[in-house]
Amino acid sequence: AMLTQASLPRVEAAVTSLDPFEIARRGKSLLAKDQKTGRGLVSLALHLNPFTALEAQFQSWLPSLLQSEPRSYWKGSVFIGHDKTFLESLLPRENIFRDQQVNFLGLITWRNLQLTGLSCCGIDNVAVFLQQANKHMYVAPFIDLVPGAGERLKPENRNMYKSFQKWWQDTGRRPMPEPSIAYKGKGRYEWPVMKVAFKSSRLPKGWPEFIEAVIAWRLEEVSVSKTCLHVALRKNPELKAYAEEYLPLVFKFIVGDPILTPPSLTEDTRKYVVCYNPHVGLGNLAVVMVSCKLLAKLTGRKMLLHWNVNTVSSEAFTLRESSPNSASLLQQYAEKHEVIFPGSVKHIYLFHMMFSEKLGEVLELLGCSNLNETLQSHPIVTVSSNMYFSEILRVNPNTQGPVGKFGEQLAEMFSPGKASAERALSFLRATGWGKLDWWGNSVPVVAVHVRAREEGEDNDDWPTAAAPDVALLGKLRNCLETAVTRELGGKTFDVFVAATTEAARTAVVNKLQGTPGLRNVLMMKDLGRNRKEESGAIDAMAEALLISRADVFVRLVVGTSGFSTFAFLSNALTYQNDWLQDKLSLKRKGPPPNYLVTEDCGKNDCFVAPTEVRMANIGWHGKQFTTRSCGDPVALIERSGSSQLALGCRGLRPVHTPAGPLGDEL
Repeated sequence: AMLTQASLPRVEAAVTSLDPFEIARRGKSLLAKDQKTGRGLVSLALHLNPFTALEAQFQSWLPSLLQSEPRSYWKGSVFIGHDKTFLESLLPRENIFRDQQVNFLGLITWRNLQLTGLSCCGIDNVAVFLQQANKHMYVAPFIDLVPGAGERLKPENRNMYKSFQKWWQDTGRRPMPEPSIAYKGKGRYEWPVMKVAFKSSRLPKGWPEFIEAVIAWRLEEVSVSKTCLHVALRKNPELKAYAEEYLPLVFKFIVGDPILTPPSLTEDTRKYVVCYNPHVGLGNLAVVMVSCKLLAKLTGRKMLLHWNVNTVSSEAFTLRESSPNSASLLQQYAEKHEVIFPGSVKHIYLFHMMFSEKLGEVLELLGCSNLNETLQSHPIVTVSSNMYFSEILRVNPNTQGPVGKFGEQLAEMFSPGKASAERALSFLRATGWGKLDWWGNSVPVVAVHVRAREEGEDNDDWPTAAAPDVALLGKLRNCLETAVTRELGGKTFDVFVAATTEAARTAVVNKLQGTPGLRNVLMMKDLGRNRKEESGAIDAMAEALLISRADVFVRLVVGTSGFSTFAFLSNALTYQNDWLQDKLSLKRKGPPPNYLVTEDCGKNDCFVAPTEVRMANIGWHGKQFTTRSCGDPVALIERSGSSQLALGCRGLRPVHTPAGPLGDEL
């Protein structure tokens, strides 16, 4: 039998045994005869409710115990606590934090604040927690600790803040209750009440791992709880009684399971780069994972990969673990070695939308510093990002040797997921794509991909509409005709159409009807579009594989200058041919000619576009943040690269279309 997410209906009943007040009282009763276990139970109670010591029933003994006990903040297990995207994914799960469990939310939001600093959305989340936990006297004074923080809140939280600020001012601007929150500068806050972790030497062996198992169970992360409890019991079998009492379902399903019970834990002195995948599409995932691999290579470390909040996307990729210097899955590290990272951990947080000062610090680290020297004291380096930061590493004056092409680096790490490859190969065979005639010729295929706005999508740098309008559709057709004339010499051709919305795909298909030389319009049927489901990830990779077999690639991102990591992924997949099996005529050695349609780059709207991936633009943060000790890495990326690496419109070459003359080079 396996304990899985399907067991979750029974979780709520089990949670009733995790009463922090009862656990704290039990800890007190053991302090006289078994101090380590007594402290362990008190620490467990504080993790479940950091405010336990402030309750009247514990005032006679718990505050004095805590004052004498060396404590630190909760940092979490290797799975939970080192990546802000996972912590933020927990916050909407109201069933976990409702009623008496709301104080447990404080532990999560405080760790989120430690990881994000002044970047989104640590301050927001702590403020919302304070409001939900009826700690109203903290809200306005906490936000006001950093000038301007209130104005950087999300719009929905800004109104809450202004309401509490007015109430606080009207009631005499009283200081925060003790223990109060303090701001120490550079995005670092202090709040003694959140120091819930005791020194491991003052606890029973394996107890920190046991606490992580309990926390994972409370967060309904069943597989994480199992792994943490396994490690705890292998370190200290005497914890069995507490496992049976506090985690009965987890304990029941792991005892005696030979698959989940390795003979022993092994000590590992290697250094690691841990890549935590965020909630992003396949293209963004690919560029981040390749960048993490390069960071590991440059610093002589092993890369560990955690699919994190994006587990469904693991179906689209197959990790090549047998290749030289290959990455491994974080789960394997945890099961063999540790579920709590040893030593100092360096967190690298890099998103194109983040607090500018923090971004500047990351640019200094990745773009200027001697990475081996800077990271020497940190055996573990974690990365949370949505960017192709290999480009920053490339311009670092301490980087030795070429970085290499993205497609080649990707091929060293991954092959396409089995289901995606089978789906794409089946489509190739069913449609006759690339089939040779008696004379050894095949009908060329033009791939068209439209990135359109999906329902509920964040709109910071994304498409502006669910489908192209009539004018943009006309420009797309004109550009396609131009590409066919330039690249195929007017041959008969097929078109493969892919789009992120059905409305966009239908609009493009209708517009292309009657195009001179067009034989067939090809589309994948029964397409899974929800990228949060396995079918969506599998089909997205299948479409990328099909695009990679095209003879010409025409792309469009509605309402933008055309930046698309999915397009770059499709181009990169041309370096991988193993999945084709007997379709040998479709083997490729590099990307097809790329054409881009955009209205954002001058008077032209059809361009020859770069095929090589480039980094998202972060220059808008301003020179005061991007200029570092070695110069401006962002400017250097543009100056030192070819047009393939130039940002935005500067990387595009205008071309003739039937609707207009050749424009000036941008």
